Amino acid sequence: MLLLAVYDPSRMRLEAPVPVRLVNRLAIGQSVEVTLDRPAKGFPGTVSEVVSEVDPASRTQLVKIHLDGATGDVLPGTFGRLWVDAGPREIVSVPASAVIRVGQLEFVQAVRDGRAVRRLVKTGPARDDSLEILSGLSAGDVILVNPVPQEG
Repeated sequence: MLLLAVYDPSRMRLEAPVPVRLVNRLAIGQSVEVTLDRPAKGFPGTVSEVVSEVDPASRTQLVKIHLDGATGDVLPGTFGRLWVDAGPREIVSVPASAVIRVGQLEFVQAVRDGRAVRRLVKTGPARDDSLEILSGLSAGDVILVNPVPQEG
């Protein structure tokens, strides 16, 4: 039976499950960026351990990061995020004006055989005045930036 738990606020750490495909981007002693929910701010961190066991259900490995500069305002059990640079990737993005929302569905009007046809898409993060398209379009597809109203 646990009677007493003591923590040192100057030795706080974040334990984060990291997808196996990203673990090779982290090395012991490497500086990383961590954000916590409480206090809601970022902290520099240093990778102190990469657990060699892989969780087969989530395909992740546990990475332990020492929080540099953490003080008494960081409490044990606080939720945090470890930011890992996954490298560059190609994306498909469209102007936000090209996306039509009907309830929870999102569409663009693609040009096919000289006609505008609705194509269901799934959008991702917004960047400036454009939206990332996660699915539904491919690079090179032609869409209408200002969709034509459809009769219903």
